[in-house]
Amino acid sequence: MIKHKLLIFSFTICILCTLFAFADEQIITPKSIYVGDTAELRYMFQSHTDLFLMADPSRINGDTVILDTSSQVFKKMEDVFLVKKAVLQRVGITYTVIITFVPWVTGEISFEEWNLNELCGNNSDAAPLLIKLSPIPVMSILKRTDSSGEGNPVSPILIPGTNYVLWGLIITLLIVLVFIAIFIARFSLIAEKFLELKENIGFSRNAIITKRKLNALKKRPYSDMDFASTWQKIMRAYLEYRFGTPFSSVTASSFYSVISDLTGDMLNMEQDNAVMSLQGLFRRTDYIRYAAGSIDSVQLPEEEHKAGFIDGERDNIIDVSVSDIEGLELREKEMKLYGRV
Repeated sequence: MIKHKLLIFSFTICILCTLFAFADEQIITPKSIYVGDTAELRYMFQSHTDLFLMADPSRINGDTVILDTSSQVFKKMEDVFLVKKAVLQRVGITYTVIITFVPWVTGEISFEEWNLNELCGNNSDAAPLLIKLSPIPVMSILKRTDSSGEGNPVSPILIPGTNYVLWGLIITLLIVLVFIAIFIARFSLIAEKFLELKENIGFSRNAIITKRKLNALKKRPYSDMDFASTWQKIMRAYLEYRFGTPFSSVTASSFYSVISDLTGDMLNMEQDNAVMSLQGLFRRTDYIRYAAGSIDSVQLPEEEHKAGFIDGERDNIIDVSVSDIEGLELREKEMKLYGRV
């Protein structure tokens, strides 16, 4: 009876881990799309199959495959949107389809189901990998501005020109106010610069310490599960200081939405890519942590089911993490992000 209960419990954990590890996700940048805008669609999924082995070698550049934008999948939709660029990227077993496009019509853009292997230049007899994207809402450019009309005219305020004493008092008061405003502005500017410098020093120190801890992981003989757990503790501590809010209970699938809300959806392109990459790494390390020891993890073939890192994946995760931290620390001078960003 006890063995039967343990078997049911292990099977349940296996199913939950599998669903958690292979949940697909679609993100649009920016959130509000208008006709004529250049937008970016990201579709993330996980697969143990090496899609790069089946792709046309001429389309592969490192961990990126250039997708065929001349395919009929996109050609027959040219009246609705124009695809400027389409690529497939991977981090471990996490794949991301990135499509840069310009919409031409308002309303919801619906996509037909298409074969990713075909867009990768795969001409073999491999089974098709079908992708179904969710509809994308596109708004009219007229909604960018408030066209409700002009307000009622304001009557002019008239001051008698013969009252020289009153004019003199007003001018004197204005001069005094100008000097006070200049003094306050300069004092506020100095205080703001000091606080900004102090904050930037804290951010830089946090990034440097985090990168040192990550590089030290390469030398530690941790098990895969301990490595994944230690990596998450280091990165969650970094993000907690970076964005000034606890990250201990944030799930891997909600990292992007949480950071997007904290920054008011004002991440630049480098920061946006870094957050997306970190989300993929948290998904991967979560699978290593929670799928280890389950029934599914000991099935064959081993390379498809084992809840462990492949050769070189640990070093790759650390290198990508360091690169993502550097991407998050890049801030444009004219951009004022919300909160502590």
